Amino acid sequence: MATHIVSAGETMFGLARRYGTTVGELQARNGIADPSMIFVGQALDVPDPPGAPTPPPPDAGPAAPSTYSVQPGDTLFGIARRFGTTVAELQARNGIADPNLLAVGQVLVVGDAAPVVTPPLDPPPPPGPTLPIALFGARAADAGLVGLVPLFDQWADAYAVARDLLKGLAYVESSWRSDALSPSGAIGLCQVLPSTASWIASALLGGAALDPWNPAHNLQLGSRYLRYLFDLLADETSAVAAYYQGPGSVRRNGISAAGVAYANRVAAARVQFR
Repeated sequence: MATHIVSAGETMFGLARRYGTTVGELQARNGIADPSMIFVGQALDVPDPPGAPTPPPPDAGPAAPSTYSVQPGDTLFGIARRFGTTVAELQARNGIADPNLLAVGQVLVVGDAAPVVTPPLDPPPPPGPTLPIALFGARAADAGLVGLVPLFDQWADAYAVARDLLKGLAYVESSWRSDALSPSGAIGLCQVLPSTASWIASALLGGAALDPWNPAHNLQLGSRYLRYLFDLLADETSAVAAYYQGPGSVRRNGISAAGVAYANRVAAARVQFR
């Protein structure tokens, strides 16, 4: 088994595909009730990726020193990661009550584990148009994603939906992945169900022949549906929550706790596109 640290832009669906498992399995492994509620820096228990090579035997080189002298800027957490141990183990070995109290020059017993070599950081994205790095991380300068921006703007403007709202909603829904397919069958950037796509095309777009797997068509369907929800409900929060919860549920019962959480995630994401 392995541990995966969540990066900006990653989704449970994408991680399930990457590690050859299912969203349900990842939820069960990690005690996650809502698969959309993962956060950057979260450590997830995942299977070894398919085809992962067997780790080579350790080099028979000289043993790493068993002590470490604290340097300016060091934290116990960082030292534990460097030497492949835990904060609790370092505290126990060194009689440290408060892990936040380290002194420069303090000598710690770290055991015989060799320091973990941290891989170099990815180079910064090349100059040019980019998406919000806080959301997309290394994908921020991806030409395919940047190329979607004019389509987002076109269909948001066509149906009088705020550009940043459409972009933020699609980020929460799919992380801007045109090939995203949810366990329930929702498709593409705006995660439109085939049945919903058929209804929008028939009832709201005069029978237009639209393919939700086509990014431009998917954005048209998502934008038109948002416009419908704005016209149907009293306020923006209700409309956004209804995209997740369903308009009938919002009208009958009000916004659910899950609907509020969804609307808040969309609001946080859309700020990055302003």
